[in-house]
Amino acid sequence: MGRRRPAAHAVDLLVYAPLGMLLEAPRLLPRFVERGRQQVGSLRRTLGLATPDLDTDDDVVAEALAELPVDRPPVAIEPEPPVPAGPPADTLAIPDYESLSASQVVPRLGGLAADELEAVRAFEMGHRHRSTILNKIAQLQAG
Repeated sequence: MGRRRPAAHAVDLLVYAPLGMLLEAPRLLPRFVERGRQQVGSLRRTLGLATPDLDTDDDVVAEALAELPVDRPPVAIEPEPPVPAGPPADTLAIPDYESLSASQVVPRLGGLAADELEAVRAFEMGHRHRSTILNKIAQLQAG
């Protein structure tokens, strides 16, 4: 049997599978319910919780789940360290830097000294983080 076209596979998943489940649901649903009851009872026995008659109260499952112990320690989420803002914009070697677009900044980078280039990089990392400018600075610093 050859590979099936994606469209045929999509029709199987979106049309035939749901239709088959709909037609088989009356026959299979009681089995699924019983399996679920067995699993909940097994879980309660494993945890040493009383096993009530699940046929008498549908809220028992919710109560059983609420009684489950949570033994996981809390996860500490450490904040990322702040990125230094770099030098003030008015001290950069490119006048009116903050008002310029990346396409206006990139051609001016080639004429900067190493320390001026580093100042622009530090400022950009702390503010707008424009990849075009940062990539050009990396090229100039590498070469």
